[in-house]
Amino acid sequence: VAKWAEDIGILSKPGALSWALVLQNISFDKLPLFPLTGTAAVAWGSDASWHLAFDYKVDLSDTSNLKQTGALGAELLVDDGIVLRGGLRRDFTADIWWASAGVAFLTSGGGLQLAWRRRLSGNFDQIFEGGITLFLE
Repeated sequence: VAKWAEDIGILSKPGALSWALVLQNISFDKLPLFPLTGTAAVAWGSDASWHLAFDYKVDLSDTSNLKQTGALGAELLVDDGIVLRGGLRRDFTADIWWASAGVAFLTSGGGLQLAWRRRLSGNFDQIFEGGITLFLE
């Protein structure tokens, strides 16, 4: 059995402002593990020093109950290889707020990322994450 899903998007970067619109998992078949989603994103700044970004995502698989999230984040390049990160995320459907903070250590061959995320409404939940990125040429 073969089923197909396609993505379509547009990205524009006029100067320090970037924006994107994306529609993901477009299919004539219903694919439960790959719901139809849409994303809109805006970023301002430079990846070489700092940037501020906002994105909005909606799950369109059930149009009578849309699942929506929004996120606001900032990054500041402190040194050539150290990045400080912070952000807020809101799940509009469940009315849940999250705050996050993190640091990344980057080299020309890869990076190490550490992050902490805490739920601000409802039960006290927090997540600690770590990641390793390898840049292959």
